[in-house]
Amino acid sequence: MSETSSDDIHRTLAAESVKKYSRRKILWIALLIFAAIGVYFFSANSSKEALEYETASLTRDDLRVSVSATGNLKPTNGVDVGIEVSGTILEIYVDYNDVVKKGQVLATLDTNKLESHVNSAKAALNVANANLRESEINIKEAKRELARVVELYKATNGNYPSSKEIDAASIAYERSKANHEAPMAQKEQTRALLDSNEEDLKKAVVVSPMNGVVLNRAVDIGQSKVILSVKETAQ
Repeated sequence: MSETSSDDIHRTLAAESVKKYSRRKILWIALLIFAAIGVYFFSANSSKEALEYETASLTRDDLRVSVSATGNLKPTNGVDVGIEVSGTILEIYVDYNDVVKKGQVLATLDTNKLESHVNSAKAALNVANANLRESEINIKEAKRELARVVELYKATNGNYPSSKEIDAASIAYERSKANHEAPMAQKEQTRALLDSNEEDLKKAVVVSPMNGVVLNRAVDIGQSKVILSVKETAQ
């Protein structure tokens, strides 16, 4: 092989080595550039996220603790408010969740029948009083008659009236006293009836038995019963 050919081969090999070195260098430079870009964007995003703050004004408030549970809630102390007398609902003054006070009127009944019963009992009591007064008069008359015949018997030394008439007057007096028991009992009976009817009339006004909240209302105007559920609250 000639000297010239050997030199050409060395030059060709040298050129190839330079080309490979150049490509490798370019590749490393490209990788470094991409790595630098990646680091830049990562740092920029990290810095951006780190600098995001949430601010709020300083306020004073109470802590609120909430409890969750499943099931039906029931009041610790509740009562169903009903009524002891029959009648039609005339007015209802409360509804669900209304706050009520002890003694507050919740509803009223139509009192026409109840007032009629009271008036009837008053009339019966007036009759009983009249019968009682008449019985008292009969006792007085029988007593005077007995006193008269006894006095006359003494004045005539037993000649007049006869003992039979004196006995009759005495029996009439005792009978009048016995008969007096009936109108007295009648008066007591009608007085008790009147008191009962007047009490029923008072019960036609339904009031709350305690301070509380209305949980349920089971009736409307025109119905014939009152059922209200009231939950007790602190006094």
